[in-house]
Amino acid sequence: MLLASVALRCDERPCVVDQGVRGITTEPDSFAMRAPASSAALSDLDVQIMLDLNAPMTSEHDLGDVLNRIAGNAARLVDAERASLFLHDAKTDDLWTIMATADEMRPMRFPAASGIIGHSFKTGDSVISDAPDQHPHFSAAIDAQDGLGARTLICLPVTTGTGRRLGVLHVVNKRGRPHFDPEDMGRLTSFAGFAAVTLENAVAFRDVILARNANDAILRSMSTGVMTLNRKARLLKINEACCRIMEVEPGEADTIDWWKFAEGNNDWIGQFLSKARIAGEAHFYLDFQIKTFLGNAISTNLSVVPLIGEVGAEGWLILIEDISEGKRLQGAMRRFMPQQIVDQVLDRDDELMFGSACQSSILFADIRGFTTLSERLTPRQTVDMLNGVFTELYEAVSAHKGIVDKYIGDAVMAVFGVPFPSPDDPLNAVLGAIAMLAAVDVLNHEASNATLPKLQLGIGIATGEVVAGTIGSPKRMDYTVIGDSVNLASRLQELTKTYGVSIIICEDTEIALPPGVARRRLDVVRVRGRQAPVHLFEVLLPHAKIAESLRHYAEGLAHLHKRAWQAAATSFAAAADANTADAAARFMLDRAKRAIANPPDDDWDGVW
Repeated sequence: MLLASVALRCDERPCVVDQGVRGITTEPDSFAMRAPASSAALSDLDVQIMLDLNAPMTSEHDLGDVLNRIAGNAARLVDAERASLFLHDAKTDDLWTIMATADEMRPMRFPAASGIIGHSFKTGDSVISDAPDQHPHFSAAIDAQDGLGARTLICLPVTTGTGRRLGVLHVVNKRGRPHFDPEDMGRLTSFAGFAAVTLENAVAFRDVILARNANDAILRSMSTGVMTLNRKARLLKINEACCRIMEVEPGEADTIDWWKFAEGNNDWIGQFLSKARIAGEAHFYLDFQIKTFLGNAISTNLSVVPLIGEVGAEGWLILIEDISEGKRLQGAMRRFMPQQIVDQVLDRDDELMFGSACQSSILFADIRGFTTLSERLTPRQTVDMLNGVFTELYEAVSAHKGIVDKYIGDAVMAVFGVPFPSPDDPLNAVLGAIAMLAAVDVLNHEASNATLPKLQLGIGIATGEVVAGTIGSPKRMDYTVIGDSVNLASRLQELTKTYGVSIIICEDTEIALPPGVARRRLDVVRVRGRQAPVHLFEVLLPHAKIAESLRHYAEGLAHLHKRAWQAAATSFAAAADANTADAAARFMLDRAKRAIANPPDDDWDGVW
């Protein structure tokens, strides 16, 4: 925690003093002296002055006011132009203060080991010097920040009774005389003892206030209801969310007998409180129905936690999470889409979250050969592998404005354009698919077990109209999409195995892509569940001799359509020779050979 400080000048116009040096700091060892163990050398008047000066400080708790008074009183005590109290910031290991003048409040900070001030703090030595610029630890940079120009100074650590150093009291330029003397040191040493007690109390008090304010801020920001009760069920604390959930005004909450309310309106809650107090253990109740003060029944997740003191349970902490239908809908949507999209949906007054038609692109990605792969792994290894792969696939989808709808075993379903469609959805889906394949390549490269087969993906993408909305029971629902495009994307993903390619897209997706996305017409087929033929396209990834292979493949498709089976076989064979990795060309070559041996009927429409 950062500690603030104030340094005050007693006189904005420094008095003219003798510039001579007394000579007590000419030897290096004389620059440092241990603080006197007592104030025996002080006069009764000096002690009375310190007591009078310190009395107001003991009644102050504001750290800024305390520091202001400490710095001012220290300067007055020894008739100095300025006193500064540098406090230690344990987090950064800095000493810092705020220089207060008539014109400004100027912060000053430096490493805790820097300069004479830092030397005093680190070693615990008190320093008195008539020639600070000759001191071996003098820092011109710190002196320049101070701005007053130290001609004489006293530095002494401010230490608590337990030996913890809070900072350094830094006093400069004796007024009316050319130097400070040991009596000034004695006065300041005794004063520092008083100041340490006051400062430690002020810091502790501020820490408590900051902690309380932080706790209050956390409670205010929580959507979960929180209340604490003492052993007599009297309210100690309640946040705004709890008042809202229980339908009670915040000002009335502390007047309620919560035990009677629990027994009269929510019998089970009274039993929960008794059970938690007797057992001394927390109890959690999922999807539990309670009644509010207005008599309305709501569904909640309820937690009852005993507050344990020295003599056992001294009360309860009760957490109430509202999971009524509206909250369930929001929760379902948050699992499906980013928070900013959820906020946009909730801001609208239409039926967007309950069911709406929209144009979107659906992506299905499946890990090929997963069953065989999982047989060689332990259950824990299987789960860890899936989590690692799914994490990368999620990032690939999210990076291209898509949303992961669900995980289906070893497959992923993602949606692009729900609930707010965009003309770029098909392109984003394709770019997301390419990013998925790149992520899997990285995982394969980093895999430590070289004996396992490489991971491979088959991806299908379809574009069309879907219905998006929350689907399920009131107690278990998800925000998802349904429609013909969802089924088609799943079928296209299955066909990647048949053609030996990584990404297959439908015609509507292909039409929406810009020319820069490389693809080829793959085939025309009828898929299960659809009567109309589907034009298949492959999204191409860079590989050798791609132009020649694509040309021969396109020629082969044209020959098939003309029933020129031998010419088609020749073209597909050329495509396979031009690119030995082209599994689709080999598949189509086999088809052409089968057509030569057993040609389709004369009424064949060109669809396989």
